[in-house]
Amino acid sequence: PKYDNLLTYLRVIRQAPGAIALEKKWTRGVPDNYSSAAEYLREHAGYSFPILKPITPPRVVRAITTVLSDNLNKEFTKVGLKTKMLSGYIFTKLVSNASLTTEVKNMAVHFAPELDNKAYDVLAEIAQMAIPTSTVACKEVVTSFQQQLGLTQKEAAALLLTIAAAPSPSSVNEAVIETSLTHLEPPSIVEIIVWLSVLQLLHRLSSYYTLVKAY
Repeated sequence: PKYDNLLTYLRVIRQAPGAIALEKKWTRGVPDNYSSAAEYLREHAGYSFPILKPITPPRVVRAITTVLSDNLNKEFTKVGLKTKMLSGYIFTKLVSNASLTTEVKNMAVHFAPELDNKAYDVLAEIAQMAIPTSTVACKEVVTSFQQQLGLTQKEAAALLLTIAAAPSPSSVNEAVIETSLTHLEPPSIVEIIVWLSVLQLLHRLSSYYTLVKAY
C-alpha cells in the first residue's frame, strides 16, 4: 500500500470539526467520572460496569459510558440483549480474560437471567470449536447451537458469526457469511460486529490496567 501523503492528511483534517461536533452531541449529558458514570449506566443499561473504575481521563470515561449505554439499550438492539450476553461470554473465553468473563456473567444477571452454569459450560465449549468451511457444516452448527441452548435460528447464527469474527485475525469465510446472511438481517450482523469491537476495547483496557496495577 502507498504511504499517506499530505493530501491524505488534509482530507482527514477537513472532517475533524464535524467529527468533534458529532461526538459532543452524541455524549451530551453523559458523566465523565466513574462514580457518576456507574449510576448513569445502572439507570440506562442496568449494570454499573466496575471494570471501568480504574479509568480516569474524563473524555474516555464519557465515550465508553455512551458506547455501553447505547449497545445495551433494549430499544435499539436488533439481535437482542440475550444474544449479546451469549456472544460476549464466548468472546471472553476466546481471549482468556477472566475479569471480563466475570463482568459478562454479572451483566447477564440483568439481561439474560435464564443463563445458568450448564449454559456457560456449553458456551465455553463452543468458543473452542473449529470454524466450519462449508455452508452445509455451518447450517449443522447452527442447528446444534439451537438444540444445545434452546435458541432461535437467528440467535444461533449470531453465535456462529461470533466464533468466526471474534479471534484476531478473524476466521470469517464464505460459508459463515452465507449462513449469517440467511438468518441475520444486515443491521443485526453490524450490531454483532460492533459489540465484539466494544468487548475488544474492554478486553484491552482491563488487560492494561491489570498490568499497571501489577507494576
